[in-house]
Amino acid sequence: MPSASATAADHAADHGAEPTIVLVHGGFADASGWNAVIERLQHDGYTTIAPANPLRGPPADAPYIKSVLKSIDGPVVLVGHSYGGAVITNAAAGLDNVKALVYIAAFASDKSEQLGVLINKYPGTQIPTAVKEVPYPGGVDLYLRPDAFRAAFAADLPVSTTRLMQATQRPFAASSFTDTTTGAAWHTIPSWAPVATQDKAVPPALETAPSGALRPGTHTISIRGVLRRYPVAGTGPVCLVHPGGPGLGGEYLRMPHLKRHLTLVYLEPIGTGGSGHLPRPRDYRIDTYAQFLHELATHLQTPHPFLIGHSHGGFVAQHYALTHPTAEPGHGPDGCQRTSCLLRPWCGDP
Repeated sequence: MPSASATAADHAADHGAEPTIVLVHGGFADASGWNAVIERLQHDGYTTIAPANPLRGPPADAPYIKSVLKSIDGPVVLVGHSYGGAVITNAAAGLDNVKALVYIAAFASDKSEQLGVLINKYPGTQIPTAVKEVPYPGGVDLYLRPDAFRAAFAADLPVSTTRLMQATQRPFAASSFTDTTTGAAWHTIPSWAPVATQDKAVPPALETAPSGALRPGTHTISIRGVLRRYPVAGTGPVCLVHPGGPGLGGEYLRMPHLKRHLTLVYLEPIGTGGSGHLPRPRDYRIDTYAQFLHELATHLQTPHPFLIGHSHGGFVAQHYALTHPTAEPGHGPDGCQRTSCLLRPWCGDP
């Protein structure tokens, strides 16, 4: 997924030297799973390494990856896939050289959370029923059974490939699911989180839950096959902010004071910046933008968000509000009025 890691690398590069991209694999796998990504990143000029994740559980794996990070001179973009997300969350805590985190279909656990609880919080995962426990002196390892490996772990790859992957899979300590997260680096480090909506390992709903999809940082989601990027800032009720696109990013609409009252979700319009493009020019219509707005609100599990739109974005927000009415007090026209009241102290009386 070089698009997300490269975008994070661009963010890190804005702060000085070119970053090193560190890729951390997940359970049952090894670093060779990153080979195609490494080739593309190196082709684009990025220094890239993929250390071996020991897979002994976060208390062992995070310090090991942290030691690798400490050995790197200059800024780092740290990328984790699946279980690797939990490792980078812990490993990056307290490190000044890690400038960006990228969670690719990954766990982004918070302090005191356990992966065994998180993975069963939402439907969709096949991992718990696909594993075989193999005791060893001092603990228990997990392996994916041959009959369940492809469906649970790599259903989109050829059978010939997944047979080799299953035969060479690495043991994954069962304690990884009961160990608790002790550091959550995404609280302080800018983060990106591409969502794999067909994942059978980490439940997609876990990636789209408000605890993940509304965490501060920049997130990416695929809607109807089109990537949408949306930065998140602040705390409180969710407010979707749509700039006057396409072609205009949301940077000029940043409202630091409003972050004290609302969780601001700044939509990057289709065809702008790191967001994708529609296949046909005639599809760039207000109703299309409004439908994407609705699907993002659904993704965020916020059916009644506050709305702020500028210029063309104002028509998009209005169309969304009219086509998705609600009788709940505090939303719809009343919600718009309340949002306007919040804006007045900093933006002037509309």
